[in-house]
Amino acid sequence: MTMNTRIAVTNRTICYELYKQAGLVSAEDTPLTCLSRQICALLNNNSYDKILVREKDLSVEEYHEFIADIFSAQHSYPSATNLTSNNCAYPNNPLTINSRSDNSTFTKSICPDGINIMPSRIIVHNFPAVAEEFGTDLHLPFPIFTNLLGHSGNSAQNNFQNLLSKSSVLTSDASVITSNNDLTHGTSVITSDNGLSHENATISATTSSDGFRRKYPHIKKIGTSIHSVEDAVFAESHGADYITAGHIFTTDCKKGLPGRGIDWLKSICHAVSIPVYAIGGISDANVSMLSDCNIAGYCMMSSSMKPILSE
Repeated sequence: MTMNTRIAVTNRTICYELYKQAGLVSAEDTPLTCLSRQICALLNNNSYDKILVREKDLSVEEYHEFIADIFSAQHSYPSATNLTSNNCAYPNNPLTINSRSDNSTFTKSICPDGINIMPSRIIVHNFPAVAEEFGTDLHLPFPIFTNLLGHSGNSAQNNFQNLLSKSSVLTSDASVITSNNDLTHGTSVITSDNGLSHENATISATTSSDGFRRKYPHIKKIGTSIHSVEDAVFAESHGADYITAGHIFTTDCKKGLPGRGIDWLKSICHAVSIPVYAIGGISDANVSMLSDCNIAGYCMMSSSMKPILSE
C-alpha cells in the first residue's frame, strides 16, 4: 500500500481559534459554525480525501443535526453528486434525514455503493445510527468497537456495562464521556429515550461483526483506533475494514507522552492486512518520514483546520 489517502480530523476548538486568528469570525459565529464552513471548504477544495467528523463531546442529537446540516448543503458543492432515483443503485430505499431539532425532514437518495460523493468522504465518529442514516463510514473508539463487534451474547452486554461503570456517566442527558483526548478514547454513548438515542440498546442485540453489519447495512466501512499490535490484530479479526494507529509523533493532544514512532508503525502494518492510517502529530513537515511504512494514508488535525481562503 502507498500512503495516498489524506484524512482530515476535525476539532472545532482548533478551527475556531484559527478562524479568529485569520479575522474570519463574526459576532454570530461559534466553533461549530466555523467548523461547518471548514468542512464545506475541505469538500470543495479536495485537499483531503476523507473527513473524520470527530466532535466526540456532542450529544447524538447535536451531532446528528450537525451532520444533517452538512449534507443538506451538498447541492452547493461543485464536487458533489446530487442523486435522483434514476442514477441511484437503490432508488427504492432513500434515506429520510431528520435534519432539524423541530423534526422537519428532507429525503435524499443516498446510495450505499458510493455514487454520492458525500457519504464516501464523510466519516461519522461514535454513532452507528447516524452513520447508518447517512450511509457513511463509521469510526469507533477501540473500547466501543470491542463491545459492539468483539463479543457475543450476554458477554457483550456485561463488558459494555463494565465499561460504563468506569466512565463518567451523565444519566440525565444523552452523553457518556470519557476524559482521554485521543481519537481512540472519549466516547459518547446514548442513554436517553428519544428516537436517535438507542445506541446502547444495540449492544445486547449485536452478537458479532456480522450481526452489527446486518443491523446497520448502509454503513460503508467500519474502522477503529489502535494503540498496540494486539489491538490491531483483534480489530482485523473482528471485522474492522481499517485501523488508525498512533500516536506516531509528539502531539499537543497527548501532552507529555512521546510518540510511538516509525518502527512501531511498521510493526502494526506488518501484523495486519487491512489498511492502516497513521495518526498523531503528523504534519506536512514530517509526513515524508512515513513513506517506508506501507501505510494506506495518514490523518491530520491541526493542518486540516486551517482556513482555506477562496482565490
